[in-house]
Amino acid sequence: MWRACGWMALLVCAAFGAEPLPVPPASVPTSHASEKTFEVEGPEEALRISFDDLKLRQLLGHAEVPLDVEDRLPAWLKNLNGKSVRITGWMFPPPTDTKLPAFLLVSDGMWMNFGRSIDVNEKIGVRMRQGVTTDCIQGRPFDVVGQFKINSRVTVGKRGFLYLIVDAVLPGFDASTE
Repeated sequence: MWRACGWMALLVCAAFGAEPLPVPPASVPTSHASEKTFEVEGPEEALRISFDDLKLRQLLGHAEVPLDVEDRLPAWLKNLNGKSVRITGWMFPPPTDTKLPAFLLVSDGMWMNFGRSIDVNEKIGVRMRQGVTTDCIQGRPFDVVGQFKINSRVTVGKRGFLYLIVDAVLPGFDASTE
C-alpha cells in the first residue's frame, strides 16, 4: 500500500511541479517497546492496563498468536506477571447469573452483536477473591482489580487462554460472600 501511495505522490508532484516526499520502505514489522509504564490507580494501588496493552498480534507482528508466545513476550509484559492490575472489560455471559466465583472478561461487547470468536488476547479468565462471588454484569463495561498472571493454556494444538486475574474484586459493585 505504501508503494502505491508513493507512486501516486510522485505522479501528483510531477503534475504540479512540487518536490516529492520520500517514499517509506515496504512495511517492516516494528519491534515492540522494551519498556512501558503504567499509572497506579485506586485505593488498591493497581497498575492500570488495557486490552490494547495485551494485543499480541500487534506486539509480535504475527498474523496468529504462536504457541511459544510466552517466550516472545516483551519484558514489560512479562514484568506484569504477579502484579496487581486494574483493567476495564465486559463480562462474557456466564452459565448462571448469580454467585459467580469466576468469569470471562472480554475486551468489548461487539462479539454479542456479531457472534465472532474471541481471540486469546481479547479475553482474561477472572477468579474472584476467596469466599467472594459476583452476579452477572451484562451490557456495560466495568473494572476488575486483581493479581495478573500469564498462564498459558493450550488444548488440541490451539491456545485457549493466556491471561488470568486472580484474587479479583470489582470496585463499585457489591460482592457476595459465602
